Amino acid sequence: MEFVNIKRFAGLALFICYIALLGGILAHFSIGTHPRFLNQEEAVASQQATLDRRPFILSGVPTNYSSWRSRIFIPYAIKGLANLTGIRFSQSYVLVRFISACLALAAFSLLAARHANGGNWYGAASAGFFALTFFPTFLYIYETPTDFSDAFFFAVLTLLALEKRRLPFALVLLVGMTNRESAIFALVVWFVIHAVGSRHAVVIREAAYCAVLGALASVLIAWLRVSFAVRPDGQLANYGLAAIAQPFTWHIWWGLSNHMSSFLLHPYFGSPIFYLLGYTVFFTALLWGGRHQLPPPVRRAAVAAAGIFIFSVPFANLPEIRVYIPSLVIVTFAAVVLLRQKIRVATIEAEARVGSQRSIDIPNSSLPTPPTRED
Repeated sequence: MEFVNIKRFAGLALFICYIALLGGILAHFSIGTHPRFLNQEEAVASQQATLDRRPFILSGVPTNYSSWRSRIFIPYAIKGLANLTGIRFSQSYVLVRFISACLALAAFSLLAARHANGGNWYGAASAGFFALTFFPTFLYIYETPTDFSDAFFFAVLTLLALEKRRLPFALVLLVGMTNRESAIFALVVWFVIHAVGSRHAVVIREAAYCAVLGALASVLIAWLRVSFAVRPDGQLANYGLAAIAQPFTWHIWWGLSNHMSSFLLHPYFGSPIFYLLGYTVFFTALLWGGRHQLPPPVRRAAVAAAGIFIFSVPFANLPEIRVYIPSLVIVTFAAVVLLRQKIRVATIEAEARVGSQRSIDIPNSSLPTPPTRED
């Protein structure tokens, strides 16, 4: 028993070191790429501006994005860690980036270990694959501190949706909304997994659950955006609809077509659009080809991820691949589940071939001894 405990402790220690190494590499490249390093001061200042209810200063210009006002999870994490350790706010920012990267990888590892049926080591290997898919998101010149925590929350929400744990799912969703509004897409995953193809009573129940939770999340976001709106001279500014909603504008469509046409005229592998198209083609071909090998809940989750991706494209800045992190989490998870299924099938077929070969090859000792001349 003591040997088993030592073995488990050693395995846990090795896993922690492995996740810390991967998290350190991700955080380093996220912060250390040249454009992001040059703009890091603005990224740190924007987190402080959220807490102080001041305008964001981008390229020397005061700016206000209402959607940023509700993203208080990371600013408060930075502030809390700075108060706890006594380090500067900028140093705490770097440390929170590292911690959030480790949490995202650990959550994805847990998701893969439980639902890919490959065990803890396969889950750890899956986290390494997930880390690789994250690198193209660093091509955008500005670092967004919510990206790693966005992946963490969505991996946890996907795990809870697959296991149909209503109360933990609701609580994590509401906390995740304070990180980034994309957490609400988890409701799409929940509904597609548990309601699509079910009886009418089940569909109504799950639709009601998602509607109530979506309404609570929307009220929370509206309250946060009003509460953290810019306050000049102690007075609440932008009170009302302008503080709550950041309306869709048609220039996003123009930017979408402009980015795509520019890439098609001058394609190069360093463009985020190159990797976005590569992700789309690779994961679509892989998961469509192996859709019959995926467990039904995982297959439905992948369908939900496709819907989330299609919905997100017109409303996002195309080169910002980090916008599609919710879809990236699910399709990467589905890919590692499919790979595990293929490995299992190949192993069973190989064992069957070995077994049939053994039944043909009769041992020499079982053959009758040929008669000798003396007999």
